[in-house]
Amino acid sequence: MIVVQQIHVVWTTQSRGGHGAQRRAEVPDRFPPPATVPAATRVLVQQVRATEDQGYRAEVSVAAHPAVEDADLGDLGLDLTGGQLRVVRRADTRPTAGFPPRGYERRVFELAVGQWGRVRVNARHVGEDHWWYEQVTTNIAFLGAGQAITEAFASAPGIEVDQRVALR
Repeated sequence: MIVVQQIHVVWTTQSRGGHGAQRRAEVPDRFPPPATVPAATRVLVQQVRATEDQGYRAEVSVAAHPAVEDADLGDLGLDLTGGQLRVVRRADTRPTAGFPPRGYERRVFELAVGQWGRVRVNARHVGEDHWWYEQVTTNIAFLGAGQAITEAFASAPGIEVDQRVALR
């Protein structure tokens, strides 16, 4: 089973700097996965959203998918080949996609069974009359047979990739 957590922290220019940064830093970089999962699940995706306007209170949703291809992870993709889980970054073509250009389909990391990794990105998005910032932390665990879902993120990540850039 593959367990994915995407933690989105979203803020505006009003909370840039000292106090706002401190509040954002209080959002955890991992959350406990659900204790139970539907039987036919191949990929479990846990989306966490913590926004400035909600006081950075985490709102969590969970989706179970029977196939790797069914999991929508935005600009991240999963490819399961030969016992390895390959995590790739794809171009984000959403109209408000503000992620700085990082190229098309680039390998972020590969996981063997029993490993988990983390990738962090950030962005500035532009709307009609305002902009907002986002940091996304994605935790991905490739669990082996007999490995409990509660073990997914219990230790430190075996691989950590930081693709954040300076945003102004």
